[in-house]
Amino acid sequence: MKAPDDISKSAIYFTIVGDTTPKMFFINSKDMQSFQWIIALMTSYSRLLRMGSPVENIINDMKETFDPGGSYIIPDGSGVKVSSIVHHLGLVLEKHVLETPK
Repeated sequence: MKAPDDISKSAIYFTIVGDTTPKMFFINSKDMQSFQWIIALMTSYSRLLRMGSPVENIINDMKETFDPGGSYIIPDGSGVKVSSIVHHLGLVLEKHVLETPK
């Protein structure tokens, strides 16, 4: 996933583990500014998934997260505006869930 350079100077790699239903998430990036929060968030979301929480709830939570520093247009030509990197990740996860054969 690529965010605009003024939001994140490094690419963000979002790994979704699980066959038809996600079970764990991992994020990796060279940008270490928010690393501790990223680990805490992904660990919490992964734990919720393993406990049986519907992935749709997590997607909605992610899409509702905003950055007080401002929103941005996803730089993929789609023209979609997101309110944070976490919102962007929620859209990536939603697309993955919708497109994965059940």
